[in-house]
Amino acid sequence: MEARTAGLSFLNKAAIAVLLVLICVAVAVSVLPEVRRLRSLEAELNESRDREKEILDEEDKRRRELTALRENPEYQELKARDLLSWYRPGELVFRIRRD
Repeated sequence: MEARTAGLSFLNKAAIAVLLVLICVAVAVSVLPEVRRLRSLEAELNESRDREKEILDEEDKRRRELTALRENPEYQELKARDLLSWYRPGELVFRIRRD
């Protein structure tokens, strides 16, 4: 009887071990797609933050330019002359094209 009980005890332990392994595999398989989705969303969030920073930098640049246009007559003249391609007599203007 003792040998039979030992055999059942071993089978019970083996069954429990197999069950635990199956549970671990099931959890890992069910979590894996969510981990991939999380990484994808984190990458998307980082891209959005980078884009937001670029937009805020551009807004700051435009705000500073607007302030300069409103308050600085020399800057107003410089921008107007550049935009209209005006120059004073005797002045040399060098244009650098950016392609």
